[in-house]
Amino acid sequence: MKKYSHLWHNIILILLLSLYSCKKEGLFNAGETVSREVPLADIINNIEIQAMFDITLVQDTINKAIVVCGENLQHNIDIYIKDEILYLQSSVKYNWSRSYKKVELELHLISIPAINVRNPVYITTRDTFKTNEFYLIDWEQFTELDITLDVNNCAIAVSSENFGHYTIKGKAKSATFNDWGSAFIDAKGMQVKNCIVSQKSIGDVYVYVTDELRVSFKSTGRVFYYGDPKIIVEEQSSNTKLIRLTQK
Repeated sequence: MKKYSHLWHNIILILLLSLYSCKKEGLFNAGETVSREVPLADIINNIEIQAMFDITLVQDTINKAIVVCGENLQHNIDIYIKDEILYLQSSVKYNWSRSYKKVELELHLISIPAINVRNPVYITTRDTFKTNEFYLIDWEQFTELDITLDVNNCAIAVSSENFGHYTIKGKAKSATFNDWGSAFIDAKGMQVKNCIVSQKSIGDVYVYVTDELRVSFKSTGRVFYYGDPKIIVEEQSSNTKLIRLTQK
């Protein structure tokens, strides 16, 4: 009996310690929603998104981040720069224990550096963001993107297992879209002079091109386009389609 009594004592102790740990992580209550400002250096060459966030990109004269979430979770959000790379990280756990809402980040930026997405994320812009280029690589499986840009160059590439949804509006001198997996790219709201589409997805791509559209097909996904550009098809399988649309 002493053996089993000792065993139950250990089990109860472990459960109590786990409960205490969960409570520290905001198991029962994430706390009142508060905001925290994180000053950032002027030079940022890359952004590494390594956790689930709702991100709003805001054009500004300085770089800073504003973290919005429950006060009990604020200490779990880590925003820092190392070697001119901005890291966005979170150690929030036990999301099953409460009605989960992703942490909101406002990224105030002088310009938008290259973005690497390594966790499911939502990214949008506040108004039109005017910058030299927008370059995003999505290494994860799902990103929801809804942005408005005024750029010289826009480039978006996704991973082979991606099923994200990317909406891009505004204007660009050139754009490159590498679609893969089952991702869907809707760029019909972005007027582009010269556009390259690498279609490796079963999802469709929509673009609006004025001068030249260069397309390669390596999957069954279609490419719909507006405008009257010069068309160059570099590679096409028999069951893929390039379709011109006249009305948005």
